[in-house]
Amino acid sequence: MTDVQSVRALQGPRCPRKSDIAALNRLFSESFTDRYRRDGLLGVRVPQLNPQIWSYAILDAAEGAMLWFDEKAELIAFNIAHRSGAEGWMGPLAVRSDSQGFGAGKMIVQAAVDWLRRKGASTVGLETMPRTVDNIGFYSRLGFVPQYLTLTMTGDARQRPKNGRLVPLIHLGALLGVATRPDAPTETAVVTRCGAGTVAFAVEEADEVLHQEPNPLPQGYDISWASGVVREGDHVTPIVDVNHLAERLAHVEERS
Repeated sequence: MTDVQSVRALQGPRCPRKSDIAALNRLFSESFTDRYRRDGLLGVRVPQLNPQIWSYAILDAAEGAMLWFDEKAELIAFNIAHRSGAEGWMGPLAVRSDSQGFGAGKMIVQAAVDWLRRKGASTVGLETMPRTVDNIGFYSRLGFVPQYLTLTMTGDARQRPKNGRLVPLIHLGALLGVATRPDAPTETAVVTRCGAGTVAFAVEEADEVLHQEPNPLPQGYDISWASGVVREGDHVTPIVDVNHLAERLAHVEERS
């Protein structure tokens, strides 16, 4: 069977029904687990979601929730497209692993783009992991352009950091016009945009630092955005005063 024939054999799109959620959940779990496996993360198993989450997503997406089936009426692909004003986005979306490489992925993405445009979306986006180079290439060939990284943050629900604190921001001093800034405490950082500037969050050993009691700022340190420091041997790690930081960043946004 040719690629064109394979795509034409798909039935859909149609909106999900309550009876489709179990199959949708299985395809989601299996396809995303396979994606991690192909990225070299062999021990990662993506769990199925609470069915109520799917019910909410389907209700929110309305006609943007699309399913495709094979000749045996088995679920082979899905795409959940959403719109808010002139902005549209899609995801999650997946094609069954044994049906990839025949044009189904391109078809379900294009179907969502067409639906979002008919609904008035002038900008359409989606998310993929930076490590999935083939995904980035696939979406680029469909006209998508890589933009800023999106940060997903997780934490230990059993242990909460002290209120109003963050791990130090490596380049925050330069962003806020402070004359000096401490050396980067780690080589691991998450970079995001803020107004016209770039902010880098240090993330290595963050949990350990956040749960220590900060000491006063050492004499001679020009770190007006910090509420204190944590000492680790000869190394000093500033702790951010979140409330003061928010005010300063608001001024940066206004100036930009």
